[in-house]
Amino acid sequence: MSPLVLAVLQAVWRATATRPSPYYVSVDSLGLPQDSDHVDAAILLTVLAGYLTAGGDPPHSVAITEDGRRLMKERGMA
Repeated sequence: MSPLVLAVLQAVWRATATRPSPYYVSVDSLGLPQDSDHVDAAILLTVLAGYLTAGGDPPHSVAITEDGRRLMKERGMA
């Protein structure tokens, strides 16, 4: 898993950890790198892996899934 994919997942985790699933947050509010093509690709990969759900094309909001929460805990990132 690429560092940017993990950074996206961790940013969503931090923004939503205390919220019930699914809780959508704006991609712009996550403080991710400004290279939107790479961020959009990383979000797409994370959605395809089942760790996030997203709204919009390109995605404007994202929510972590239960699989995403589990991955974060398994990797000690939660």
